[in-house]
Amino acid sequence: MPASVVGDVKMANSLPDTPPRRVLIVDDEEVICKYLRRALRKSLGCETSYCLSGPAALQELAKSPYSVVATDLRMPGLDGFALFKWVKKNRPGLEKRILFTTGDIYEPKTRDFIRQVEFRCISKPFAVDAFVQQVSSLLLEQPAAPV
Repeated sequence: MPASVVGDVKMANSLPDTPPRRVLIVDDEEVICKYLRRALRKSLGCETSYCLSGPAALQELAKSPYSVVATDLRMPGLDGFALFKWVKKNRPGLEKRILFTTGDIYEPKTRDFIRQVEFRCISKPFAVDAFVQQVSSLLLEQPAAPV
């Protein structure tokens, strides 16, 4: 496993009548990844991993199935925009279960992208409860098996 990928944490799934769900968190700030992972484990009991870069996320998504991806849009190198394009091409259907996080929602490129793809975006700083609620909603909308 690459050094920038932190392994799965397996917990009992607290979502009613659903198989285990896997969430991948992608952000270049490790403290954010750890905080969000802890919140998802505590609130939803889902399996989580995190990656600290876009390239590490591509490697992880290429080898492991995930139910939801929560990614920062702005990261050095391969950003959330490029990650979305890769997911859409290589994991069809999963692109509809991406939660974007960003601190620059008013930047024209970001605003246009969010409007174009019509998917979920949560603006930083955000309340962790709002993040958990968005992930929970995506988990409940998804097909039974991770993609």
